[in-house]
Amino acid sequence: MVFTKKKDLLFTGKISKEAMKKGEKSEDHLYPRKIAAQEILQFDWEDENNPVETLSNFYIQKYGRYNYVSKMENKRLIKFQKRVVLVDPETAYENAGVELLDLD
Repeated sequence: MVFTKKKDLLFTGKISKEAMKKGEKSEDHLYPRKIAAQEILQFDWEDENNPVETLSNFYIQKYGRYNYVSKMENKRLIKFQKRVVLVDPETAYENAGVELLDLD
């Protein structure tokens, strides 16, 4: 299965206030690749009847999802999205001072 980046499929519909103000759009995935890889590798695949579909769903519903933020916010988010500190995406954005808005 080939994964394509489709805005309507993976974009959350959220953009940071700063990105709107600056006219920048840097994609920030809710779950960094290292965390996604760790969770996928730790998943119990033995009981999966259709692992390809399961992996596809993980990507579409969780690991491929992204918001738009400014370049500076993207850099600030890095320390809050590390494996040892990430509680959830919402907490990471809050701790980094990123305010998300709905993009019309």
